[in-house]
Amino acid sequence: EVGEWVSLPMQFLDFPARNVFNNPEIDFFEMPTHIDDQYFIHIEEPAIVDEGGVLVDYFVEATDTRGFTKRSPILHTFVGTGDCTGTGPSGNAASWIPETPTAGENVAICYDLTEGSLPNDTNPVKIHIGHSGWQSIITPDPTMIFDADSSKWRYDYAIPTSATSVDFVFNDGNGNWDNNGGQDWHISVSGGSSGDDFVMDGALDESAVLIGSENGVNFYADWSDEQLYVASDKATNFDHFIFVCSGSGMTDAPWAKSGQVAQWVAYLANESTNSWSGWFDGGNQQICGAILEGVLDWNSEFGAMPESVFLAFGGYATNDGGALEIQILAGNGDGNIGISELFELILGGSEITLGDVNFDTQINILDIVLLVNFALEIQTPNADELESADMNLDGNLNIQDVILLVNLVLEN
Repeated sequence: EVGEWVSLPMQFLDFPARNVFNNPEIDFFEMPTHIDDQYFIHIEEPAIVDEGGVLVDYFVEATDTRGFTKRSPILHTFVGTGDCTGTGPSGNAASWIPETPTAGENVAICYDLTEGSLPNDTNPVKIHIGHSGWQSIITPDPTMIFDADSSKWRYDYAIPTSATSVDFVFNDGNGNWDNNGGQDWHISVSGGSSGDDFVMDGALDESAVLIGSENGVNFYADWSDEQLYVASDKATNFDHFIFVCSGSGMTDAPWAKSGQVAQWVAYLANESTNSWSGWFDGGNQQICGAILEGVLDWNSEFGAMPESVFLAFGGYATNDGGALEIQILAGNGDGNIGISELFELILGGSEITLGDVNFDTQINILDIVLLVNFALEIQTPNADELESADMNLDGNLNIQDVILLVNLVLEN
């Protein structure tokens, strides 16, 4: 509910140009000839101070002795409840105000030691915080302030105007962390726009293409002129790895896993025991929610978008020396991810084959499934997918295209 504007007078405070403390020990070696007057106001409106939890819009207007008026821009400040209450996804360990913040505003994040996993005598608590898939992490980790009224630790974070989420965990500065059981904490932010082609929110982007499935795990990819997008189901039984490969050479599997993999340019990993995720030697964003997803910039990794890139998914047993248990595309069972077992993702500038909707150089049931999803508007095709799926070349995707593609698959 938005209230009406209220005009309130400000109080004058004389700020003399002299040693106002009359303290001879203070050496004012050069005094100013004039100090501007100061005006202030102590807000005591019941609608604001009694309960809090309101956003206050305000501006300052001043009129000089000649009648000229100047007004400041409209500013905003959130007045909290003072008790650090709110909603968090892990019991009452973490909470925030407001519960649904907007980009460009402040959010107050609170941590309750009695509910969290840090030692109860931690003092101070530190917060490890960034936004939009762990971008722009504040370094070093800010120290939170103890709120005696609620017995919680509090940190006020200024949400960037481009943010789509606020991402954070807590630590004591001595190697002990509370990362929400490996899930981290993520606050959804409205009104932000990262400027990227893909959204890092732990949910599958609608445009993502299914590369393949194995043992209940799905592997997806998509791309734009600027970025590569990769995703899979989050790690549960095995550690998950998404490899972006050069297509030549072999190297040892990462994380001391058994076997070898095709030489990678970068890989995105997700640990099954605590849901930790991160890029290695590449990538600039990632997040793990219901889905593990991440993006990689073409320019930073390849200098420009290549004509094609090779991808693979591997699920390994968690222990050191863990064997390759899941492989997409399916391999020959030798425990390695070989060059011939990689998926080649054909990118811009390459010839588009009518009917090869997922660009795996084969026309089969996977292309039919993807085309049906496009026709039913379950997924949204990009420009190349639309061109490859438009079997009757009428500019639309519908049942007629599905019938033509089914016939083509049956003929082959």
